[in-house]
Amino acid sequence: MRLPSPEMAKLNRLWDEAKTQEEKEKISQQMIELDKKERKEMGLPDGMEF
Repeated sequence: MRLPSPEMAKLNRLWDEAKTQEEKEKISQQMIELDKKERKEMGLPDGMEF
């Protein structure tokens, strides 16, 4: 299991502090995009769990 990157940790904190569902959805989308980017940089397929 990998540790979250500093960017992902920041998004997690923002998500926890979000007050509306709309804010959480926006942050969730950013988290998905960041995860895709990090997986690509590490050479992992999208569906692979670690």
